[in-house]
Amino acid sequence: MTRREDVRAIPGTVAGTEVGALSTSLDARWMMAYSAALGVDDPRYYDTLAEEGPVAHPLFSVCYEWPAVLARCARRP
Repeated sequence: MTRREDVRAIPGTVAGTEVGALSTSLDARWMMAYSAALGVDDPRYYDTLAEEGPVAHPLFSVCYEWPAVLARCARRP
C-alpha cells in the first residue's frame, strides 16, 4: 500500500502549459515492443499483415507523450 506522503502531486498550474511543437515517428515495431513488454498476447497487437497494421495498446500514448513531459520538467523554475 502506498503511503500518502510517498505520492507526488501534480500541481494544478501544469494544466494548459505549452512546451512547443515536438515531432515523433511512430512505427509498428515500437508499438509491438511496447505490447510485448506489457505481456500482451492478443494477436491484433502484432499483426503487421493487417490492412491498417498492428493495433496500438491503449496506454501506448505515454510513449510519445514522454518527450513533452521531459520538456515541461526542463522548463520548471
